[in-house]
Amino acid sequence: MRQSDKKDKRKKQPVTPDAIMAVVRTLESHTSDPHEALMVLAATAHSFMTSLDIDYIESRTPDGHGVTLIRTDDDDDGDEPEAGSKLH
Repeated sequence: MRQSDKKDKRKKQPVTPDAIMAVVRTLESHTSDPHEALMVLAATAHSFMTSLDIDYIESRTPDGHGVTLIRTDDDDDGDEPEAGSKLH
């Protein structure tokens, strides 16, 4: 399925520093390896996005820093470039 054929369910919402620190503390309690923590975070984001049927999400801190995540699934026909996360 091409990205343009999917429902456009874009969600934008600022994230507070307290929320970020709560997630960081949770990840740190799981592993001391930052790369593994990032993989857990990515897998968790994908799981939430799939359950909510969201293909794209952008998150920003009050100072404007953020990340954009684009969900890809194995059943896509490959017409799209490989997607991931982009740090702004």
